[in-house]
Amino acid sequence: MTTTGHCNCSSITVTLDQMPQRSAVCYCANCKRSGSGLCSVVYFLDRSAVKVDDPKSYLKTYQDSNTTTGNTVHRAFCNNCGSPVYSTMGADAPMLILKGGLFDENPEPAQEFFAEKRPEWVSVAKATQ
Repeated sequence: MTTTGHCNCSSITVTLDQMPQRSAVCYCANCKRSGSGLCSVVYFLDRSAVKVDDPKSYLKTYQDSNTTTGNTVHRAFCNNCGSPVYSTMGADAPMLILKGGLFDENPEPAQEFFAEKRPEWVSVAKATQ
C-alpha cells in the first residue's frame, strides 16, 4: 500500500510503495538540532524505493561535517518551511535516511543510535541499542 508524507508546508512530498515495518531513533546532537527535537525518527531505505516530489525546487542540502563520527552527512530539507526530509552519507549514496516526521504514523523503533545521549526520562519500547 502506497504511503505519502510531506514537509510542514506540503511543498515537498515523499512517496513509498509501503511503510517500513520498523524505524530507528537517533539521539546524536546533530540529528536533535537539525530536527529541533529530542531525537530523530528515521527509516533507512534504498534511494530507488523513495519518490521525492519537489515541484517548486524547495529541496536544499546542508553538508554537515561537524559530526561525532567525522563523516559528512548531507541533510536535505525544505527551504520554505525548514522541515528535514532526508539525510545521506554522500550526494550519490544509494541509501536514504528518511525522516519519520514526514508521515502521520510511524512504526515502532527497532534500533536506537547514540542511545547514551537519550535523556534518562525517555524510553523507547523494544528498541535495540
